[in-house]
Amino acid sequence: MKTKQNILIISILLISKFAISQTIDDKIFTAEIELKNNNFAKAAMLFSEINDKQKSNEVLQKQALAFYYSGNYIKAIGDFETLLNRNSSLSSIYLSKCYALLNEKEKSLEFLKLHLQNSNKESEATIKMDTAFNNLKNDKEWEKLWLKDWYSTKEIELAEANYYFKNNRNIEALENLDAFLSINTDSHEAYYLRASVFFKLEDYKNASKDVKNAVELKKNEEKYLFLQAEIAKELKKYKIALDNYTILLKIDKYNFDYYIKRAETYSLMENYTAAIEDINHCLKYNSENSLLKNAKARYQINSGETWDALITINQLIAKEPTNPDYLVTRGLLYTKTSNTNSAFKDFTQALDYNPNIGEAYFQLAQLSLKEKNIENACFYLKTAIKLGVSKANEAFEKNCQE
Repeated sequence: MKTKQNILIISILLISKFAISQTIDDKIFTAEIELKNNNFAKAAMLFSEINDKQKSNEVLQKQALAFYYSGNYIKAIGDFETLLNRNSSLSSIYLSKCYALLNEKEKSLEFLKLHLQNSNKESEATIKMDTAFNNLKNDKEWEKLWLKDWYSTKEIELAEANYYFKNNRNIEALENLDAFLSINTDSHEAYYLRASVFFKLEDYKNASKDVKNAVELKKNEEKYLFLQAEIAKELKKYKIALDNYTILLKIDKYNFDYYIKRAETYSLMENYTAAIEDINHCLKYNSENSLLKNAKARYQINSGETWDALITINQLIAKEPTNPDYLVTRGLLYTKTSNTNSAFKDFTQALDYNPNIGEAYFQLAQLSLKEKNIENACFYLKTAIKLGVSKANEAFEKNCQE
């Protein structure tokens, strides 16, 4: 009898623990949405409630950032001071910014010096351009601080390459990075940056090689894994992309962008059920997000759930009748259900609102080919190609060559 009672007590405790965990998870996901929507005060309040129940460096850090961006610098300072020994680089720069915004120049400079002593510090240009330091920029002590060489030659060279990259001077960025990597062959930062340049230039093969080196040199770095996934998708290596997004969600299970990106990848692999599942998870905490609803409708169309998709997309169009993305989605639905006239109408109307939607031109071309209107189809395909729709090339070569 006692054994049964013990089992019952243990079961109740486990269920209670699971329920509490679920409640905390729900609050964290909700807080993340508030952060994403720039509702920083609401996010800070939610993170505070979570911290009262479950102490966590990650949650405390997000709470501190929420307080900072909501303008509550006093509370942000308290949190960042607690985190100082756990993440010196992040905490020191934000403490410096908080004190600068409170016009406490001496303390701001003290923490800025501490930040500059970190190996993982922000670049000089980033710090100097940060508006949080506007109160300090004409101060003699500020000028005196920058007389010291805080950055190594390697850090300066990487910062210069990054400057070129951010300002679309990609050839100069590549030249700098090629020279840098010829000497510093173990620099994961340089490989990642060069991969980013190649990715921007749509040289996905070279980007893939470089990001692979970066990932191997520094395991589980989120931005490296994310870029590798994005490159893999462009190379149609969807399994690699899917694996990376799944790893990223193990690192940060509260990151909605990872769920959305994984859903896109599932869709490319034609696993629409899994794609819808990931989008539904996001909609659970952000139920009125139109972009998520539109994405879900597209996955439903491909999975054959056309009636549910039509209800969703008609609701979106009723709210935003001039949004071309929703019209394109409904056009795809009508195409799927062989309602050709309605599909033509929606794609054409979408182009009236935005004449640069390559997908709409491609779909109009497909409809024109079905109706044997080759002249119109070739016009639409040519326009789609100009707008960067790569899949239009094959159709153009097949149907429009003299």
